[in-house]
Amino acid sequence: MDIGIITPYDAANYGAFLQAYATKRFLESQGHNVIFVKWRSDKERKKVYFKKGVGVKQKIKLLFRGKHNQNNYNKMTAALDEFEIIDCRNMNQINLDLLILGSDEIWNINVPEFQNEVFYGGNCGDIQTLAYAPSASEATIEDFERFPKMYELLKKVEIIGVRDENTAGIVKTICGYEPEIVCDPTFLLSIEEYKVKEQSYVKEPYLLVYSYFVEPQIRKYLINFAKEKKLKLVAACMYQSWCDETICCEPLEFISLINNAQYVFTTTFHGSIFTLFQHKKCAIRAKSKKLKDLIKWTNMDSTIIHEEISYDEFCKVIEKQHDYDIFEQNLKEKRQKSQQLYKKYLEM
Repeated sequence: MDIGIITPYDAANYGAFLQAYATKRFLESQGHNVIFVKWRSDKERKKVYFKKGVGVKQKIKLLFRGKHNQNNYNKMTAALDEFEIIDCRNMNQINLDLLILGSDEIWNINVPEFQNEVFYGGNCGDIQTLAYAPSASEATIEDFERFPKMYELLKKVEIIGVRDENTAGIVKTICGYEPEIVCDPTFLLSIEEYKVKEQSYVKEPYLLVYSYFVEPQIRKYLINFAKEKKLKLVAACMYQSWCDETICCEPLEFISLINNAQYVFTTTFHGSIFTLFQHKKCAIRAKSKKLKDLIKWTNMDSTIIHEEISYDEFCKVIEKQHDYDIFEQNLKEKRQKSQQLYKKYLEM
């Protein structure tokens, strides 16, 4: 089949790209042709990287980050060569057999970008539409009630499975049935199935940080720990002024950036996935519902730290050799179930 994917494949973070990449690789392994649907203009995408500051302090802050933002934009743009892309206005001209919504936070109705009808099957004509592993993130049913159009569109979508318990609850309320909870597309592949590009940015031993925001106390712990271990403190993608270096790389290089690190600290969903995937010594600060769900079903509570943690406790967690046998067993079961469910819907 010719399958169109509607997902934020072009977002300014590695996880969005990697879940799209994994979806593509999985569907191609089943004999399908995969095309990504361009849901916003190049100008709109560029604004995500080059935001305009409000007030003098923010404008100065963004000015200093200009080179970083440009490098990040260039790397992420180059990575998009992996995908075949069509404009959403041209979907009916190429005779797609199927549309798949997801994965990622496409049903997080509180985010302006995801208030676009196309993420809920709108403006897609008569093309059959399925959804695989969408997430509403922290959104609630009350949030959806403020958007009656999206609420009604969601009732018509055939859902293979959602990514987390919060989204499952929203679907149950709107659609009247409880959907399966499936694994993120990145887990549909084994780590060996990723065409990883070896990173060449850091030569010395390092501690990797992948986070949008790190709380001041945890930041101090990371700085102290790196100093004690004689490690370079390296941030990826998201600029961190307190780190020794912030690296912009392509998403497939990011995987090796994690693999080559001595330790990893992350607060993100996909940062955690690729850290656990590669059995790293790590500390994970899980604040979002989706990340808490991930830690729960993988049974990797030993990786979790909390804001009020002491420095000694932080060190014990990040230096611990976590039980990845449990992780692999749980992942195997979830992957097999998710793959079987996905294949079943594709064959219907």
